[in-house]
Amino acid sequence: MSSDILHTARNYLAVGAFTKCMKETRARSTLEASILYYRAAIEVDAAAVHRALQHATSLGERAVFHYAAYRIAQNNEEEKRLAIDTLAGYQADPDMAKDATLNTILALMYINEKNYRDALRSLHLITTPSQEKSALTVHCYLALDRIDLAEKLVEQMHATDDDDPYTTLASIWVQVAKRKAENSHNLVSELVERFEESPLLLTTLGTIYLSRGQFREAFQHFKRSRELATQNNEIVSPETLINSMVCAYHLGGARSEDVINAIHEEFKRLHPNHPYFTKEKELEAAFDRCAAQYAK
Repeated sequence: MSSDILHTARNYLAVGAFTKCMKETRARSTLEASILYYRAAIEVDAAAVHRALQHATSLGERAVFHYAAYRIAQNNEEEKRLAIDTLAGYQADPDMAKDATLNTILALMYINEKNYRDALRSLHLITTPSQEKSALTVHCYLALDRIDLAEKLVEQMHATDDDDPYTTLASIWVQVAKRKAENSHNLVSELVERFEESPLLLTTLGTIYLSRGQFREAFQHFKRSRELATQNNEIVSPETLINSMVCAYHLGGARSEDVINAIHEEFKRLHPNHPYFTKEKELEAAFDRCAAQYAK
């Protein structure tokens, strides 16, 4: 297989163009192509990936299999924990501990659980340098409020491959975190020109507008991201839905409550076990307790 084809597929995965990544790798027979294909396919139909890989024997494909199990178990904390613990068990085996796919997938799970320290530990076990590894590390540093470390790593990413989409995305994340996103719009626009629109890139543009207080423009990009994800049979991300509600609230208007409620229902249907709803239930319970006291 041509390395250029895999390079293109990796770029599509980076920018969230999952259907294009699948098309680039579908007919290819190498293990790396298979892993890229199924990683992208998870964003379209995790259950189908889980079925397809149930008899997989390679460590990389087994890691993707358990990631699919994790994604379809969003309502079942026990099943999610089982998927994480299984991969952590693989990681504890010295013969498997440095596998790049295993550690990348486990890091993605930990990031989703907001367990950034274990995510970083997994990423540090990857001995082969990659821009994806660096971008995920930047994400963790920013989540831990270590902008200084994120900035240093982004500088290294630019020195390694200035044109890689992971480098561009990591640069944007740092700029937004520092509230210096003046150039970020241009950076995302360049990615759109290279790879066309994707839900991820549209959400990134919306986030930039949101950071500037430009709620109408932000809402339009989040809306387009939701529409494109639906069109591609992909699941709309929690961040897109939450930010859509934030924008609708700030925009106000006669129908703002209806708009927020509709997005809220979509969010609840797609991500019923998201921490947002756990916190919402806690707040509702606290309100009910308070109201009961005054009713006495």
